[in-house]
Amino acid sequence: MSNQYTTQQATQPNTAQTTPYHVNQHASAAGAYRTTHVNTMSGMHIVVELYKGMISNVEQAKTAYLDGKLDQMCRLNDKTYNILVGLQTHLDYEQGGEAAVFLNQFYNTIFGSLSKVLREPDTAQAFDDILAAIHPVYQRWCEFARGEKPAAE
Repeated sequence: MSNQYTTQQATQPNTAQTTPYHVNQHASAAGAYRTTHVNTMSGMHIVVELYKGMISNVEQAKTAYLDGKLDQMCRLNDKTYNILVGLQTHLDYEQGGEAAVFLNQFYNTIFGSLSKVLREPDTAQAFDDILAAIHPVYQRWCEFARGEKPAAE
């Protein structure tokens, strides 16, 4: 079993396995709701949700590590990598200037720290350190998002 996730897998809603002849109505409705919700969110609000996902993934990865579930920890780290790559790919250096340069360095740092988490003397503390680095940047994005109206308004 591979621990690799494609960007498509990381960004698409998790719907039940279906065939062309049998569609899980609940999963389809939930997927449509998620798509509508994302389409009505502003860019800042989407970034906030991505940061929430990163934080949740790192917290769950730490729990998986402590429970000895290294395969689950790796899958969660892969999800976080995909979020980081997505955020980094969409940096606008012309409009963002120094902030974009900071975020690029920040994403590289988080990616690197997460990549070597198992090599740290205290892996649980390494996860806590990663979370401590993410939280202030997440809080700043929340402040930006509070001042921005959703895209649908």
